[in-house]
Amino acid sequence: MMNQVIITASLVVFANFLFAVKGAEITDECLGCICQASSGCNKDQGCSDGGVCGPFLITWGFWSDAGKPVLKGTQPNDPAAYSTCVNDMFCASETVRSYSRIFGKDCTGDGAIDCEDFMRIHKFGPGACNSPTIAENKFFKEFEKCKSIVNPK
Repeated sequence: MMNQVIITASLVVFANFLFAVKGAEITDECLGCICQASSGCNKDQGCSDGGVCGPFLITWGFWSDAGKPVLKGTQPNDPAAYSTCVNDMFCASETVRSYSRIFGKDCTGDGAIDCEDFMRIHKFGPGACNSPTIAENKFFKEFEKCKSIVNPK
């Protein structure tokens, strides 16, 4: 029994360490600005011919990499699981949160993982999130406008 308690406590400490290493959780304000920059936070966005869906303009690959979140009563392997999730504001938000947890990193090189990093990861992916040309992007300009109003962390 004592060994089980020690092992359980060790796992909790390790899980907390991994979370701390990965960085901060995306805030509601930050999520809102990402949504605003993506589609004007249009909950009726639907899916485009370009393969992006919902208010966050999420691709199937992004959704899959985020762990394939689904609406209650749906299975990830259902043919409509992706589109029904990312077109639902709550499920789409959870998809972005999950992706941010998995791929969160310091894209700006300022020593912190914050909203700016989450925005960059959402738009450009973790591999290109440090792109210097981001400021020229319409998405970035919309994000900055929202950020100046709500000041997300």
